[in-house]
Amino acid sequence: MLGVCSLAIAVCVLAPAGAQVSYQPGQAIQYRDGAEWRDAEFLRPTPSGTQAIVREKNAFTSSGFFERAINLDRIRTPIAGSTETPIAKQAAPQASRAESTTIQPGSAPVQAGGSPRSGDYDIYSYGRPSNPLRLGRINLSGNNYRFFDNGDGLLGQGQYSFAAGNVIWRTGLLKSYGWGGEFKIERGGRTHSIRLNRVTYAMNSR
Repeated sequence: MLGVCSLAIAVCVLAPAGAQVSYQPGQAIQYRDGAEWRDAEFLRPTPSGTQAIVREKNAFTSSGFFERAINLDRIRTPIAGSTETPIAKQAAPQASRAESTTIQPGSAPVQAGGSPRSGDYDIYSYGRPSNPLRLGRINLSGNNYRFFDNGDGLLGQGQYSFAAGNVIWRTGLLKSYGWGGEFKIERGGRTHSIRLNRVTYAMNSR
């Protein structure tokens, strides 16, 4: 039997398997997306009690967050140091052998030294290595950047700096999202790559 109860600030949900799962609004959780576990925030159960509304960061929405309903059997409390399942790790080598028109990060020797050149950096998410998604682009000019979606709509802008092999987003939207900036020069200097998070890269290729 499915049900929903609220006690103090805790929200209790009866999972389909019959086990009681308790979360608090705002509590950090993980949900399964295919073979990968993604970080999110628990908001509330749906009226049916079979799903939960969760929220995660999303740089491509006006609010900066994205909400979705997830089945309860795909939600868990975070496990330290684990954001993907063994299935995803096993699938990655096979996916890397698949033909793709997109440059795979780390697929060529890395050249030490240098700094990011000005220009457009296409953003790709490798959450599913066999099918990377283009998420927009970042334009670097001087010490300034502009962040565009896939339709060339301006999402935000700000300033950045570069030190010790890392791009540092000083102001603006990319700083607010906490994106990183590990920088590499690959393919003999033809590709400049900025690692924004674990699976997302911005790349300028010639």
